[in-house]
Amino acid sequence: MVALTFPKSSTPGSVPGEGAGRLVNCYWSLDGDRPRLGPVPGLVPFGAVAAGPRGFLLVGSLLYVAVKDALYTVNAAGVATLVGILSGSGPVTMARNNRSPSPDIVIVTEDGPFIATTGGVSDYPDPDVNTPTSVAFLDGYFLFSYGDGTIRASGLNTTELNDQSFTKAESKPDGLIRGITKNGQYIALGPTSTEFYSNAGTQPFPLARAEVSDTGLFGRWAVAGFEDGWDRPWFSVASDRTVCRWDGYTPTRVSTREVERSIASITDPDSLRMCVYGFGGNAVVSLSGPDFTWEYHVTAGRWFERESYGADRWRGERSVNAFNRWLVGDLRSTSIMAVSETARREGPDPLVCTMEAIGPTFPQGARLNDMRVEITTGQGRAEGLDPIETDPVALISWSLDGGGTFGNPVERSLGKQGEFGRTVRVGSLGRARGAGVRVRIEVSDPVPFSLYADDVGRLGMRKG
Repeated sequence: MVALTFPKSSTPGSVPGEGAGRLVNCYWSLDGDRPRLGPVPGLVPFGAVAAGPRGFLLVGSLLYVAVKDALYTVNAAGVATLVGILSGSGPVTMARNNRSPSPDIVIVTEDGPFIATTGGVSDYPDPDVNTPTSVAFLDGYFLFSYGDGTIRASGLNTTELNDQSFTKAESKPDGLIRGITKNGQYIALGPTSTEFYSNAGTQPFPLARAEVSDTGLFGRWAVAGFEDGWDRPWFSVASDRTVCRWDGYTPTRVSTREVERSIASITDPDSLRMCVYGFGGNAVVSLSGPDFTWEYHVTAGRWFERESYGADRWRGERSVNAFNRWLVGDLRSTSIMAVSETARREGPDPLVCTMEAIGPTFPQGARLNDMRVEITTGQGRAEGLDPIETDPVALISWSLDGGGTFGNPVERSLGKQGEFGRTVRVGSLGRARGAGVRVRIEVSDPVPFSLYADDVGRLGMRKG
């Protein structure tokens, strides 16, 4: 018997037959010291707004939600209330200050800066704001970034602007496309440089530059990890089209060749979307383009692919930690979706987990038989939806030409409720053609499962 090898990170290759296996909608982690593959969390509807997620901001007990041409508030029960018209359809940046009893709320869209209250949306009241590229908040100040490299600060807990309260990010003449705050600093992001500012208590501009990095930001929306409720480092797609984790002032490349190949296919940097979410002690960075989603499991340091049913990418976009859960916008419906570790669907759609392993090259004509898969069984629910929950199955297919083509899948039961220890096996795979064997396992039925990566599959072989 020989073992099949499943990857720790998805490595599909660029053409059929390349790569070292795939992980789609499932991820590698450890149960104690034992490697396992398990499904990503599903999505459950939280509250209905309108299509086109653009951004979120939690203010007290209300979540402000920007969608195409509108702004809503959503409460902890998921009840949405229309605030007013918010022009535009692209992503937005949002910030609030500490003014009491009602904070100011600022939104920067592709059409300019706005002020929001529960009663409506209006133009920013101070004309000195002009046309910023983003807004962020630090220590009582609204901080605006500009394409010419300017950083402008509001007064303390006010929207008023002093026309002298500004500085220029001048380490490089690249301008600024985004500003974020993290760990008590303002981080000014340009296409070829990043500058870090700390509150120096000076007047009229309160910040002073602390450090500079020659790593820039590839796309305005390709940065995440600054969100409230995220206690890990922040991440970005760097100007060299790699994904970086930022530890203090130091960027470290974490992307693989496959991830970078997807990024390299992007012609419009602003079509990239990055967000974060967590579930059950796991932290995930999600990076989407028009036709792909790669997710980085921060805890394990591994990459996997994510696809929604019938699509090439994940349906989730933008994220916020609110009401003790991670919420994302939904590209397919008018719902805000909650990330749920126990959900095995994305709304009404199945969540198809695909795990592809590679095996050794066998001699031409060798007969491959008795493949066994170490996967949890007996997780069906007698009271569940028949048959996908009462008698769940896995689909198993294989390739004898190194991944060029796969045969029709065979169906194997994962066990009804209580049928623990069931053997999942395929009796014969056929004759080897002198190329590497690949095995694909798909689970779409909405039941929990684990596939143990140290004993995932065993292949028997005999000659003749």
